[in-house]
Amino acid sequence: MLSIDQSDGIEADQVVELDLGFRPSPAGSGEMLLHTDGPDAILALLVVDRQFQPVGPAIVTFVRCSQSVFGYPNDEAAMGDPRLQDRGYGFYEVRDSPWTQRLRAYNRQAFPKETWSPSGTRHFLVSCHESTAQFLADEIRIEPRPGPFAAAVREACDRLVD
Repeated sequence: MLSIDQSDGIEADQVVELDLGFRPSPAGSGEMLLHTDGPDAILALLVVDRQFQPVGPAIVTFVRCSQSVFGYPNDEAAMGDPRLQDRGYGFYEVRDSPWTQRLRAYNRQAFPKETWSPSGTRHFLVSCHESTAQFLADEIRIEPRPGPFAAAVREACDRLVD
């Protein structure tokens, strides 16, 4: 969904940092995406606070997530994308993203007379140490979790299967 091809319509000034009180750990956030056919997507990762002090694991929920993209680019490659240059690890929103319109256009191929609208009208982006995650969702929630990372992942899995 993000590419260096400027024809996708996303300009650098559309990428706005969200102040959620935390950011992905710069020492490696160990991010793990869990996205089922249910309404939400969950990203488990290690976070730091505003002063870059380690907090530990967190569960980030993307509420009513229509679509997610996870993986490349990592932090070194992201610096080649003009929309991510000079941004660092963090939680962002892409304002006026064309992603929703692309999904509607795709859906019209099969259902030309329907006015389907995906749930998830906001485009969120999470820039991490080894990957980038993007979500088309209604909202984002972050919850630091006490204990080891594995416990946060187990909790995230339990939320998705219950």
